[in-house]
Amino acid sequence: MLYKKMLRDIKVNKIPFIAIFLMMFMANFIFSGITSEYYGLQSKFNHYIEETKLADSWAYGQLFEEDKIQELSNESNIETAEGRILIPATLTDHPEKSIDLYIKQGDTLSKFKVVEGIAYQKENDGIWLDAQFAQANGYRLHDTITLEYQGIKLEKEIVGLGYHPEYIYHADDGQMVPDHQNSGFALISKIYFPYPMAYNQLLILGKGDLQTTVQNHFSQATLLMQKDHPAYLMVNEEINQHKEIGILFVCAFLFIAALVTMTTLHRLLSSQRIQIGVLKSLGFNKRQLFIHYITHSTCVCLAGSLLGFFLGSLALPPLLFNFMNEMYTIPDLKAQPLPYGWCLPLGCAWGCAVISFLICRKYLCGNAADILNGKTSKKKYKALPFPMFWQHLSFSTQWNGRDIFRNQLRSMMSILGVIGCVALLYGAFGLYTSMNHLTIWNMNTVQTYETKVTGDFSDEKYTQQIKALMDGDTIMESGVEILYDQKSRSVTFTALESQQYLHLMKNEQEEISLSDGLAISKNIADDLNLNIGDPLQWKLNGSDQWITSTVKAIIRTPLNQGITIKKEEMERLDLDYQPTSIIGQTLDESLLEAKNTTSIQNKEDLQNGLDTMMQASIMMCSIFVAAAVLLGSVILYNLGTLSYNERYYEMATLKVLGFSNMRIRKLMIQQNLWLSIIGIILGLPAGYSFILVLLSTVQATIDITVYIPMYIYLFSILGTLLLSWGINRLLSRNVYHIDMVAALKANE
Repeated sequence: MLYKKMLRDIKVNKIPFIAIFLMMFMANFIFSGITSEYYGLQSKFNHYIEETKLADSWAYGQLFEEDKIQELSNESNIETAEGRILIPATLTDHPEKSIDLYIKQGDTLSKFKVVEGIAYQKENDGIWLDAQFAQANGYRLHDTITLEYQGIKLEKEIVGLGYHPEYIYHADDGQMVPDHQNSGFALISKIYFPYPMAYNQLLILGKGDLQTTVQNHFSQATLLMQKDHPAYLMVNEEINQHKEIGILFVCAFLFIAALVTMTTLHRLLSSQRIQIGVLKSLGFNKRQLFIHYITHSTCVCLAGSLLGFFLGSLALPPLLFNFMNEMYTIPDLKAQPLPYGWCLPLGCAWGCAVISFLICRKYLCGNAADILNGKTSKKKYKALPFPMFWQHLSFSTQWNGRDIFRNQLRSMMSILGVIGCVALLYGAFGLYTSMNHLTIWNMNTVQTYETKVTGDFSDEKYTQQIKALMDGDTIMESGVEILYDQKSRSVTFTALESQQYLHLMKNEQEEISLSDGLAISKNIADDLNLNIGDPLQWKLNGSDQWITSTVKAIIRTPLNQGITIKKEEMERLDLDYQPTSIIGQTLDESLLEAKNTTSIQNKEDLQNGLDTMMQASIMMCSIFVAAAVLLGSVILYNLGTLSYNERYYEMATLKVLGFSNMRIRKLMIQQNLWLSIIGIILGLPAGYSFILVLLSTVQATIDITVYIPMYIYLFSILGTLLLSWGINRLLSRNVYHIDMVAALKANE
């Protein structure tokens, strides 16, 4: 009998129970979807780097002799040391397409993972090519590919296609998204490379203080640790970002679900006071009634939680993996449930049961006579604060004010629902405009060149010829190690001939003219707690000479985080300025010498990468908007229904006194409008904080400024008001169906 009564109660009070169901569904849907996505990404990533034995560190900057590599391998904290040669090659027929050509003997560390063809063996002739580059450019197994480096041509048969762990994430300088169409890697055996060359890279597997151990043998080498390698760093930051976003959403929905459960049970138990008294009179004990009423919300909560948990892992990861596959190259990427993740839906049901138990104690602990006489359900009269203020206001204002103060929990929940709605809308639109502003600001203000040609520009005559054709400037890009307050970082280094095409920006509008000293990006300065005027030690990769320079400017740069210096300052410091690229206007690529060209990067290539990032932002913003509409609709509709039911007797009395239906509807809409305005005022700062939290999870290599135009405020405010007004208009139509006789005789 109690089971049938429970189903009938849920049906009669379907709106608030649907709200509980949806909130629990969304919390578990998002939790299951995001955790399955990031745990699957983490598991496949860890398996991939273990399978391919990703190196613990890389040494660059000098030539590594085989006998010294062997000496390093004999150190107690070094497990394996392996040399290799890296040549920046291009396709002979397409000099704009660059290939990182690796020449090595063994394949012990950072191993090539073959997906088609034969495995790498030093005894085998041929070339092993990047599978994604091959797919983008139409190369197949056993095709012949011709590479060129400084006039040297190398023609090889493709014997294997696959992936490389160091290219899980690999974007060219100035780009955010990998370009598999124009950039890739290849591998050949040193035995079949026709020209003798020394190793210019060293891969190391070991533990402890690798920096000191390596520099004891190679004093000019610069070490890059695994945790700082882009392939490792970017994936881990992506995982951490998704963890934080998932936790933020789950906590918000669970909090709202708990409040909805509280108000729903309060209303249900209060309205069934007589039924509870009758059941007790008929012999139902307290334990049976506790179980009966606790089961109401617990069953609904468990159903929503289990359904959301099951569907989340199926629906959400494929959407996120579409973007992941654009950014990262990890084989067999698929969702994987978080261990013990199933505890969340059970925990939600348990928490709901605990809340229900605490609320039931207020209504079920009295005896039958007290409950039937209403002694446990009487509300104490609450006078309005500041009575002198209220008595001069209109009747509708006093009536709504008194109702708000007497039903503070319901009013607080309405405000919280509006805060959540406006914060999500503001956050979604603000994230989109900030990302879009990043693209526009970078393309139109920071980097204003049309083409970037990278290659060998040691020939002064050839360099001047290309500069003239492009109306361009040379730049020098490299890696650098910086040291401040006993903290060291490996960052990018950029030396400028002028600021014609690369602008140093203090903020979005103000440009800095650098004459001496150096400029450092804001992300790095904040990380090291650096200020203008502080001395900073730095050394270029491949050099053992430490230089101390004064920080003259802290700049905002969207993509490359590091230090920037002028060519004249390098000459004052007696440093060799070796240009690596020329930036300027578009030129005819046939005028370039293939032997001197490593890559050609056009503005359209960078724009395409930024467009990919924008697509991911649009998807995330769409999720936020959907969550805002769902949250606002469910909360406002549920609380509007609760408010109508609680004020049913009062509105019936007003109708008897002669108030028209339209005037009573205005009373309802007025109160909800007040609460919506309070929620909007509090929700805008919450939305701004939400944007800051989201942007704080973005990779440290990207510097995004918060950009919120005025129309975003209008969209967020008007969108929330429109949603609130529409729901309240819908609910206020119930006024026409008030049965005055039944309402006024209910207490009899």
